[in-house]
Amino acid sequence: MAVFPGATFRDVKRFRTPIAVYNRVNLHIAVSEAPSLFGFFSTSGNPCSHFYVRRDGTVEQYVDTRYRAAADLEGNDATISVETQGMGPGVWTEAQVLSLAALFAWAVRTHGIRPQLATDSMAGRDTSKGLSWHRLGIDPWRVAGGMRYSSSRGKTCPGDDRIGQIPAILAMATGTAAPPHPPGGLVVDGLWGPATTRRAQQVLGTPVDGAVSSQWQGWRAANPGLVGGWQWVAAASGSLLVRAVQARTGAAVDGLVGPATITALQRHLGTPADGTVSRPSTMVRALQARLGEGRL
Repeated sequence: MAVFPGATFRDVKRFRTPIAVYNRVNLHIAVSEAPSLFGFFSTSGNPCSHFYVRRDGTVEQYVDTRYRAAADLEGNDATISVETQGMGPGVWTEAQVLSLAALFAWAVRTHGIRPQLATDSMAGRDTSKGLSWHRLGIDPWRVAGGMRYSSSRGKTCPGDDRIGQIPAILAMATGTAAPPHPPGGLVVDGLWGPATTRRAQQVLGTPVDGAVSSQWQGWRAANPGLVGGWQWVAAASGSLLVRAVQARTGAAVDGLVGPATITALQRHLGTPADGTVSRPSTMVRALQARLGEGRL
């Protein structure tokens, strides 16, 4: 099966035709505030996307990405489709942006989708490959000869403001979200404190406050290299920064910096992978060096 890590998988079993080729991830707005689209998508004759991303960043998956879904009409044979919770004009929430970046990064790794922005819906051309959106295949915006992603004319899906967020989503997914850090601005000392957190937040495009919120206190003793700015609590809900790190490293996206997330980051950075952060830490030194270059 091809299932996004961290997604709740609710199988819509009527979709079992293999995808012909992986050309794009198409982003949609559902024009719905429903917490799930499973009931609608499960009904015979209705369209269906591969994924649904709620406002809080929760991801549901309805179709194994080995198979075609039915959200992009003439593009279904080569498209991974993502519906998002929301109505009319507006922007995706920060949590949605992080999950969309994580989904696209996973699609690039798993299915070889090009890490670029699409600019049209021309079948087979490189300009229609990569991170795309529904309106590129809707009249009157569809270029002449391009595939129709919908038979409805005039749909603006996912809307001007959300389309404006898509380049940032691509940047987060591909690790190009921030310029290089000024020389001498981040000390490479192997200790993950507020300065390292602030730079990571800048690079990954999350709010910058130097704090990693709501982490489970049971992991604190095993990770002495995580110093000031880490908020250790009994009932942890996770951090946007950790979600962004998980999105880039292929870990399950839950916002919690447990052993699996640390191991994924260690492997991503090419350091010994034992699932803990020592004091000082080889992994943190490698992380600080990369963050100084404006990348993860």
